[in-house]
Amino acid sequence: MARPFYEKVDWIVVMAALMLAVVSLFTIYSASSSGAGQQDIVLKQAGWFVLGFLLIALITSIDYHIISALAYPFYGAVLLSLAAVLVVGEKIMGATRWFKLGTISIQPSELAKIALILVLAKYFSSKRKETFYLSDVFLSAIFLALPVGLILKEPDLGMSILLFPVYVAIVFVAGIDLKPVLKILLFRPLLIILVLGLVFSMLYKKPMDEYWKITEPSLMAFKESGMPTDVLENLEKLLHREYTQEEKFVHDVEEKIGKESLAEYRTVIWEYTRARFPLVTFPFMFLWLHLEEYQRNRLVAFISPSSDPLGSGYHVIQSQIAIGSGGVWGKGFMNGTQSQLKFLPEQFTDFIFSVFSEEWGFVGSVVLLSLYLILILRGLSIATKARDKLGRLIVVGVVTVWLVHAFVNVGVTTGIMPVTGLTLPFMSYGGSSIFSTSIGLGLLLNVSYRRFDF
Repeated sequence: MARPFYEKVDWIVVMAALMLAVVSLFTIYSASSSGAGQQDIVLKQAGWFVLGFLLIALITSIDYHIISALAYPFYGAVLLSLAAVLVVGEKIMGATRWFKLGTISIQPSELAKIALILVLAKYFSSKRKETFYLSDVFLSAIFLALPVGLILKEPDLGMSILLFPVYVAIVFVAGIDLKPVLKILLFRPLLIILVLGLVFSMLYKKPMDEYWKITEPSLMAFKESGMPTDVLENLEKLLHREYTQEEKFVHDVEEKIGKESLAEYRTVIWEYTRARFPLVTFPFMFLWLHLEEYQRNRLVAFISPSSDPLGSGYHVIQSQIAIGSGGVWGKGFMNGTQSQLKFLPEQFTDFIFSVFSEEWGFVGSVVLLSLYLILILRGLSIATKARDKLGRLIVVGVVTVWLVHAFVNVGVTTGIMPVTGLTLPFMSYGGSSIFSTSIGLGLLLNVSYRRFDF
């Protein structure tokens, strides 16, 4: 006999999400109470939540197998929207991420998370095999590369970085054969580094010679440390040459460096390169030299907030003051000085956790984070009990998004991570964020609901 509806719904997940929504409304109300004309933000947020929970009910009611059948068209539509926003989107604070429809702003990159989850789950579940190999990973990486490339053009580094752990989590759970991956990571680290450098070089149309001056002094120090002469010569030849074809580059690396015996090669890498050779950092140098100015400022502020306390470091400093001043029990509802006096920026979105922590202290923060922990652990439990691989991969993707969002957002507000712009799920103000989170929650409840179907 089929189970009744109320027994198939995961009420623990539903109640945790409802509690976070209520906390969000009270926190936004508190933060907006001292600002003229800001009270309507609470009503807007409440409206988004109502629509969000209706969306959750709708998605839960449709079998996720039917939803997954639309994964590729939905993915394509999201890619088109990401391309369109670059052309006709609204530019806000130097980034073109939003479609402006009257008073409503829509951020298509929020839907990219859901699109990636669905298309990867569809791709791996449709293949009738338990183990996947590097060829499968490379093909599936195309699904990751396309949205990441478009989102970076906006630019939105935080959202593009978020997609990587989602991809890794789904690929891992799908059943990738780890042996060749571990072999490459353990025994070909320099090859990986050089290829990454080439990728950045080709991406930004810059020859590697421009960066040689950064690594040349390191090679001299490397030589003094006793590195084999032939390896040094090969590195110099490789780095002085401009490569435009990846195949030729990889072939030369394998031919010149890969001939070293395994023992000697590992000795060179681990005893010299890791500790003394900044060549291992040059992919990051490529990235740094092509970051937008505000992105560099965020990284500098993360390393040393006091270097620019009224500029790039202001957000983090004020956030830390707010969290620290909350103490153990907090200052009480609507009594947070940093938020009430408007010292804390972006207090409805990126730094809403700081507002909450100042008012409710360490104890309140632990309770709030416990709700996220319940969602994540419950989600993992649902994934393990899913009736098929498709459901399991969908839930793993959703849980990974929540985990990364929460971890990064709290990390930013406490100063242990650079500012990225990632919101706190179910808490931060914004329709696009609530809708994408609601879709994810609906998919999770959908998989949980149908694990009882046979």
